[in-house]
Amino acid sequence: MSTKSNLTTSNIFMNLESMPELGPKAVGFRDQSITARDITTPHDVLRRLSDSISITVRASVAKNPMAPVDILQKLSVDLSNDARFEVAKNPSTPRFILRYLATDVSGTVRSAVALNGNTPVDILWTLAEDLYWPVRRDILWNTSTPIEIVTRIFDVENQKNEPECFIIRAVYANKKLPTYLQDVIKTKYQDIFFYVKGQY
Repeated sequence: MSTKSNLTTSNIFMNLESMPELGPKAVGFRDQSITARDITTPHDVLRRLSDSISITVRASVAKNPMAPVDILQKLSVDLSNDARFEVAKNPSTPRFILRYLATDVSGTVRSAVALNGNTPVDILWTLAEDLYWPVRRDILWNTSTPIEIVTRIFDVENQKNEPECFIIRAVYANKKLPTYLQDVIKTKYQDIFFYVKGQY
């Protein structure tokens, strides 16, 4: 039986409109999260749920690939990192929102932008210089990333005294990487390569 089968519009919003000082009601918020993630949920319901006092519910709305652009735009400035992270990760998030989130204060949000296949190439170039190394790593896992950015990230990392092993591993795993660079990595970073290999 579907989890949503006993939900109605009225009881979806019962807890949404309850007084915050009474504390979150786990079952109600759980049901709201399920509804928020459902791709068949009407847009007007998603709009109401995007105003929930529950971070989990708002993040669930942001995760929904059928969420309207205006909702994604609103959640892209949400105070919760979780909500902004889900917007950045959502495959339906338009490029203008991804551009905005590429400058987010949260490194995890910027990482999600780096991994999103819709992120514009010029933004990927900018994120390739990000000081938070997981952002640079996630650019390498993005199948839409041009090989020129992959090699640029490797060149910069290759000049460091202590290169980030997970970035070296991600460069090596990139399917666009030329064979000669794979050989360079296996030769120069043999210890790093085998150390990281067992962790992916």
